[in-house]
Amino acid sequence: MLAERHWLVNPGVKIPAEAAAIHGVTTERAETEGARADIAVYEITCAVAGAFAAGIPLVIYNANYDLTVLTSELWRHNEALLAIGYVLDPLVIDRALDRWRSGKRRLADVCAAYGVSQDAAHSSGGDALAAARLAWRMARDYSAVGHRTLDELQAWQAEQHVAWAEDFERFLRAKGRDDVIEREWPVRTTPAEVRT
Repeated sequence: MLAERHWLVNPGVKIPAEAAAIHGVTTERAETEGARADIAVYEITCAVAGAFAAGIPLVIYNANYDLTVLTSELWRHNEALLAIGYVLDPLVIDRALDRWRSGKRRLADVCAAYGVSQDAAHSSGGDALAAARLAWRMARDYSAVGHRTLDELQAWQAEQHVAWAEDFERFLRAKGRDDVIEREWPVRTTPAEVRT
């Protein structure tokens, strides 16, 4: 059974014009059409928790960002934190499987590298479908993905994220930067570390 849900959320803060130009949601639209953030966060968390409880893996491109934003919102609204289930993150998988490919790793770039179509880019539904297509293609084409159990794949992705973070930090140090790249995946859970 295929089901799709969408939320337009009023974050309660001004949406920068640069962001609105990408995803098409202005402050005015969010204020007039969007759900209150606390209600939307609760509904989204219930939907995600339901999938996790049913053992359904969520495909989230750059899960560390999206799940951390959700965690941050749960903290902000004094809600219980989400028990994380299985996550398939095509960004983490791509970094591990095609480590030396040059270029950016935005969703559109990775879709192009794998020959995956991205319909309705920058919309939640379009980006989610593109991420699912990527996960399917990676599972089909690479035994490192397709021949692992969900438990094995979850642990492997966490290990790969740490390896990428360590490598990226070394690269930044060589450039004279002292950025610290988060090691937790698929979500940063400490409130002091959660950024929106």
